[in-house]
Amino acid sequence: GQWYIAFADQKPFMDLLNFCGISEQTILQHDINAVTRVDRAIIPSLRNPHAYLDPESCELYAELRARYGEPSSGRKVYVSRVSINQEGWSTRTMVNEGELIARLEAMGFDILEPEHLSVREQIKAFSSASMIVGPSGSGLFNTMFCHPGTKVIDIQSEPQWIYSYTGMYAS
Repeated sequence: GQWYIAFADQKPFMDLLNFCGISEQTILQHDINAVTRVDRAIIPSLRNPHAYLDPESCELYAELRARYGEPSSGRKVYVSRVSINQEGWSTRTMVNEGELIARLEAMGFDILEPEHLSVREQIKAFSSASMIVGPSGSGLFNTMFCHPGTKVIDIQSEPQWIYSYTGMYAS
């Protein structure tokens, strides 16, 4: 049979693989502390170094958006890193994020912390937005579930990653 090796030890990773049609019974957890011998393998990767997604990858996200998302509703979303920073998951801390959140809430933005949502809830939240604002990080990779034309304001803290984010957003 066909097997998949993936580092999917957290539920959201496994859920995303399941949403893509990969059964949990066919996934072998990748043990990062062991050497795994594989006779034949297909290893997916980005087709270019600039994180510009190919049409097939964009189609996969569009299919997931169609299946689990919502129509764009004019919703404005701020993707927060407050919890990630408070829990010590990141060293990239926005000093005045609390002040920014208060101002954006006053402007009608919903504050979103993707790490507290299921994959399905993340797809719904990002697909329903017409504008996304947030500091760079894994949470903004969910913009792949946005409808084409969604406005994205990425607050970059590290200039060496700008090329990859712009490639992803341009996709």
